[in-house]
Parts: sequence; structure tokens; C-alpha cells
Amino acid sequence: MVERPKHGARFVFERIAAEGSRARYRVTIADETGEHVALAELDASAARVAPLTSAAVLDPWASATALGFLDVIQRGYGQEQGWPRRVQRWRAPR
Repeated sequence: MVERPKHGARFVFERIAAEGSRARYRVTIADETGEHVALAELDASAARVAPLTSAAVLDPWASATALGFLDVIQRGYGQEQGWPRRVQRWRAPR
């Protein structure tokens, strides 16, 4: 369970599998309305992040923000110590 903010959204990316240049993340987005969970497949050799699964109920801003964070995670693979186990961020809509 992710703490729900009163403003903006909290984004939590938890690695559930990783093998070589590929990883799978559970994405939890918590906002004032509740929690939304999706899955993301990342591949360090791909140019773009694949769309989230189960994200149909997400606000377009939250979905785009999550994809932006996933892009940063994907581009950062290999620069330090592989795929991060857990990443948590908060953002407010602009």
C-alpha cells in the first residue's frame, strides 16, 4: 500500500523480474482518488518504453508522467548497477 497524497500523485516502481537487458516493474500510482496499478516491460536495447498495461483508468497526466519516469529508469540501466529494485517519486500536475 502506497501513501496517498492530498495533491499530485506518488509513483512507485517495484522491480518484479529482471534478466539481462530486460526488466518488469509493478507501477503503483497513488493520488487522492486511490491507487492504480499497472505493469511495465522495460528493455534497455529498445529506443522507447512500452505502454503500461492496465492503465486505461489512469488520468492522462499520470500515465504520461509514469512513462517519463520509466524512460529515465530504462536509460539509466547499465550506468550504475543494473535495474533499480525500487524507485519512488512524487509529482504534481503542471
